[in-house]
Amino acid sequence: MAPAEFDIVVVGDLRFPGGTSACVAQEIRTLSGAGYSVAVVHIPAAIIRQHRPPHADIQACIDDQAATLVEASQPITARLLVLHNPYVFVDTPNPRPQINATVKILVAHQPVLDSNGVPYYDPHRVHAVCEELFGGGVVWAPISAASRADLKAAQLPYPILEDDWHNLIDFDAWHADRTRPVGIIPVVGRHSRPDWQKWPATREVTLQIYPDRPTIDVRLLGVGDDLKRSVGEFPRNWRTFAFNEADPAEFLRTIDFFVYYHHPDWQEGFGRCTAEALASGAVVILPPHFQSTFKEAALYREPEDVIPTVLEFYKDWSRYKLQSGLGQAFIRSICGAEAYLARIERLLRKYDTNAAPLPIPAVPTEPPQPAAAPRKTIHESDVTFIGDFRNTGEATQRVVHETRIQANSGYRTSLIHLPAAKPDRDTIDPTVQACVQHGLAVPVD
Repeated sequence: MAPAEFDIVVVGDLRFPGGTSACVAQEIRTLSGAGYSVAVVHIPAAIIRQHRPPHADIQACIDDQAATLVEASQPITARLLVLHNPYVFVDTPNPRPQINATVKILVAHQPVLDSNGVPYYDPHRVHAVCEELFGGGVVWAPISAASRADLKAAQLPYPILEDDWHNLIDFDAWHADRTRPVGIIPVVGRHSRPDWQKWPATREVTLQIYPDRPTIDVRLLGVGDDLKRSVGEFPRNWRTFAFNEADPAEFLRTIDFFVYYHHPDWQEGFGRCTAEALASGAVVILPPHFQSTFKEAALYREPEDVIPTVLEFYKDWSRYKLQSGLGQAFIRSICGAEAYLARIERLLRKYDTNAAPLPIPAVPTEPPQPAAAPRKTIHESDVTFIGDFRNTGEATQRVVHETRIQANSGYRTSLIHLPAAKPDRDTIDPTVQACVQHGLAVPVD
């Protein structure tokens, strides 16, 4: 039998219930929409023992002919092979897939180590299985800065992709109107899988972030027996929904604040639910360890500070909308289709010497504008911000956000660093540094 030829082959367990399958489905639709032929090969992961159908979103891609479902035993050739989730490759599958690909990427949806340094799986066994099945040259792809740090901590002696393989988000599908609050009191909520790892370890912490208080409306999607055992009887101001009981995009339109805290033993590789909430425009509040992944897009608080922050932003809706816009802009920059397709082109150019350029969405350019009349400026700038830019709080992020808006509108911003007595850090905030490096602002002594 002659091998079937595809541009890209996606391999994984199509039954995963959470972020891995949502990511796979969105990648398939984006690649197919850009004109690439995509094959999907199912390999059962040992971690999923019960019988399950394919994830509904992946099945919809197959039904809509965005991808072709190919039996593992059928020979395939492709330019790019994308292996999703190391858990799938902890054992050699039977039948063995017959795939010959030039570029081979293993997307590390699952971290190697938990928060205590205990391995979730043996990465050396995983890598050996992948190379046994598909040949040498498999490259690991971290899905975030935290995922990259995890691979580094595991000291893997294998190639690691320079770019993070951020989850792909369809922004139109998640959009929500944030011009006004959902209701007359703040609405706090979250959605995730119901597993115990996805929830705080204690009743005390859970009730700090989702309080038993009639002036706070709490809505939780993805509630199961583990949370019931931890909390006991749910407060009367809680509205709870089982996993998949409501559409997550519709659910996010019913909350103002997305508050996500997980079990301290759990290590989150990225946080697709959080990315979806940011895409919806909800203001997101997270524990501080997520800052390396979501940067200025979210607010970072200890549990006891969550509700005071909710009330602070709810009372100042202009400030809410500013933070909402920061979150949407950041997540679009790393999880949008343009960024994803550009990443595909970069890796093929690097690893496939015979690769022709993949098309990426064109960025519209503005026609040349007539020269504006000269205006008086200070330090050749229209706007000057003065402050201690070592601090990492909302004031600094507001400066960053407004600098970007001004740059997009053709205005030049200057930044004057005025050290304060007790800064948050010894170095300039990295988001401020990025504004200078990208030419959005000019530092002035």
